[in-house]
Amino acid sequence: MIIYILYQYGIQSVFQNCANKCITMKVKVEKENWSQSSKQSYIYINYDEFYENIAYLCYKCGISDTFTAKEQKETFEVKKAYIWQTRYLCNKCYKDLKALKRRINEYETFWKQEKDKENVPYLLEWLSSIKELPKYRKPKNISMERKLFEIIKKMQSLVQSSRVVIIQQDGVCSLRLKSTMSLYRSHVTVSPWRMKSWT
Repeated sequence: MIIYILYQYGIQSVFQNCANKCITMKVKVEKENWSQSSKQSYIYINYDEFYENIAYLCYKCGISDTFTAKEQKETFEVKKAYIWQTRYLCNKCYKDLKALKRRINEYETFWKQEKDKENVPYLLEWLSSIKELPKYRKPKNISMERKLFEIIKKMQSLVQSSRVVIIQQDGVCSLRLKSTMSLYRSHVTVSPWRMKSWT
């Protein structure tokens, strides 16, 4: 009985949230404001006179959301997005995707600055971030994924053979090779738990 009530409440909540946002509305289309590529599309001639709300399910989390007529007008006429562009992520998942991409870009920037590509402590997090992209229906950099995997595998082998010592000082993790005792410091601050996977 309790499960049934929760189930009913859940369904009602979904429909209520959808109803609150999906109030039927129309916004006039001004095709002259479309991007040049949209104007060259065959749909340009036969497109409807008004934008209308488009309901959809988020690809990532599965909740229902709406690409409102007002949002469509801004997307196609102000931001000049291609007219065939559709929404497949809810607002929360879209923000999460932007944060994920920003984090990956930061890792790529750090990577370019590294002198020794095999001695950086954020590789595990970078690899994990790359693997998250397909969940948002975005392609991942397969070649970089393989490269990071091979480097991590090599470093784990060095740690297990006690040829590498992990040092943490002032919140910054470093790797010290016993053979040369050369010190490599990361460009980012890493908390202690992030290095547990190395051992």
